Amino acid sequence: MFPLILKTTRVLATILAVPNAALIAAGLAQSAFDASLNHALSDCSASAYSGFSQNNRNVLREMIRIVERHYGKEIVERLADPLLSGVYGGEASQLSVRAVLPRFADMEAKYGSLGRAMLAQKKVTAKNAGTPTRPIFSSLRDGMSRLVEVLSSRLNPERIRTNIPIKEIQRREYGWLVNTAAGGSSFDAVILATPAPAAAQLIRHSAPAVAQELAEIRYTSSITVGLVYDASVQLPDGFGFLVPRTENKRLLACTFVHNKFPHRAPENRSLLRCFLGGSRDEAALTLSTEEILSIVRRELDEILDLTDAPLAARVYKWPSSMAQYSVGHLDRLERIRHLLQETPRLTLAGNGYRGIGVPDCVRTGREAATQMLGYLGFLTETPASVPAPLV
Repeated sequence: MFPLILKTTRVLATILAVPNAALIAAGLAQSAFDASLNHALSDCSASAYSGFSQNNRNVLREMIRIVERHYGKEIVERLADPLLSGVYGGEASQLSVRAVLPRFADMEAKYGSLGRAMLAQKKVTAKNAGTPTRPIFSSLRDGMSRLVEVLSSRLNPERIRTNIPIKEIQRREYGWLVNTAAGGSSFDAVILATPAPAAAQLIRHSAPAVAQELAEIRYTSSITVGLVYDASVQLPDGFGFLVPRTENKRLLACTFVHNKFPHRAPENRSLLRCFLGGSRDEAALTLSTEEILSIVRRELDEILDLTDAPLAARVYKWPSSMAQYSVGHLDRLERIRHLLQETPRLTLAGNGYRGIGVPDCVRTGREAATQMLGYLGFLTETPASVPAPLV
């Protein structure tokens, strides 16, 4: 049984995972959803973290090989690996460049050199000097939960049900039966927006071939530690730092939140967010809060000479939360896409497939909803205008 969100129309169910809760929202039309989402994004007054969008399906190469070929092993160890560890919680040597950073692969193919590609991009940027540039980092002013809060506030509360674990979904002749602890509900179509392993469990009997492929998508865990200091504490300039594996630390990265997002901290406070875990340190998840804080404070002392005691500290654990786009990921997605063609009225959405960022989740959700509503005849578009399946 999994904690899930289930959004539904009278004919369409969308199942999503959330921590310690489940939600069922019925009767949600696609146009109303789009309007609600647009209003939510507008009300949030900022763009969400940018993600990586992927459309390339060419031959896969390891991330480590493309970077090392152009810039050498030290750049991989000191820059590429810690950067990707911070974003994906994985190792550069295990990630697919086509699935993680397809733009790098395209730039190499087009220009033969990442350096030449950057110079060409610089010329394009110079021509568009008058165009306003987006900030390097952006987030929702009141936190990422604001997106969910505003969107849910625009839904009909009578069509939202919480705390309903889903046991399994079963295939029927003209749709699906969603089995919960309270009984079963029938739907013409289902969108699974859970993490891939949870989706695999839900369809393990009704679509075993798809379930087997989904179960192979690996996830790593993450721990974030928030530390509050007085603003007088001595810190380097910048937004934070990454920690290369060769330093033999458990810290993966540290963000100076008061610099990166100044509105997140009062003027008289400095806010640090530290990251641990990932594929190289899953054992960190078993540590107590006191042990984690001790490790973080010791390593901040070693790296920053930061000996001050924090005014406040919080530890957050996120088990199996970061999808790993390992070498072979796009091949697996192609196999899943073909299998789903044999499993009508079922599709997937979420960060486990073609992009881990919030914009990717928004995009895949819209595409999945449009695809299923078009399949069921609720849209006026021709079949060719309905987005292709996500995977």
